[in-house]
Amino acid sequence: MLPLLTVLVLALMGAFIGENQVLCDLEEIPLTMAPDSYDDQYIGCPSTMENKLMDLTTDGFKAKYDFIWKNATNYWNKIQGSLQLPNGFKDEYGIALVAYSACSKLYLDFNTAVREGGKSSTNYENYFHFKSFHFLLTKAVQALKTSQPDCYYVYRGIKKIRFTVPDENNPVRFGQFSSSSLSEKVARDIGEDTLFTIETCLGVQISDFSYFPHQQEILIPPYETFMFIKGQNNDKSQINLIRNYESSNFNCQSKRGKKPTLTHKSDQVTLAPFLMPGSR
Repeated sequence: MLPLLTVLVLALMGAFIGENQVLCDLEEIPLTMAPDSYDDQYIGCPSTMENKLMDLTTDGFKAKYDFIWKNATNYWNKIQGSLQLPNGFKDEYGIALVAYSACSKLYLDFNTAVREGGKSSTNYENYFHFKSFHFLLTKAVQALKTSQPDCYYVYRGIKKIRFTVPDENNPVRFGQFSSSSLSEKVARDIGEDTLFTIETCLGVQISDFSYFPHQQEILIPPYETFMFIKGQNNDKSQINLIRNYESSNFNCQSKRGKKPTLTHKSDQVTLAPFLMPGSR
């Protein structure tokens, strides 16, 4: 039998090794301006371009994700009659939102492609196979924003990734379409390795379009940027972001240059309700 002291030492070693193993299993990713993101807002594009982008058969999307799109179309046909939609909202926008909300490979493939699709115009043209889907989802978000509140205070839970903010004085963005929730509990159930608390003024509520309405989802577009705000504690797993402005490197499928175009800069950074003392 091992001496009691040896047993205690081994137990402590196991505890520390276990804790370190948990930390080592986390992938650490810096939160930046995501310069390689395909972030087109399609502002003032010619109608010929928009008409082409409405066709999902031109970039290989339909062939690979046809089953998901057909299911989303069927679901959309069931729910659209009960929805109050803004003027100009097209069926394809609604179907794109439904398809995005599905727990499927499309969601993962699409966001990976969006994060990397803006490396160059050539990369977008030759390797980005979500041209039409990106257009439809962007237009859906923009259309819904016209009839929704100015801003939302939301939560985004991440599992197995620890995000960091290397430069707390510069703006950041997710660089993809990012799901968040009005419910902190829903966000924590999804993941707590990083918990974002966010004020978004470009995100839109898509619960009515989702297969999972209980998640109270707010969808944040890749071009919205944020400033980091220090919270009331030093929990490294929690990142507080407040809206700043919007930024795009691309417009109408063309890259503008190295510096993104910035619009709608906030007049003043205010403390979001969930960052105020005693709010949690």
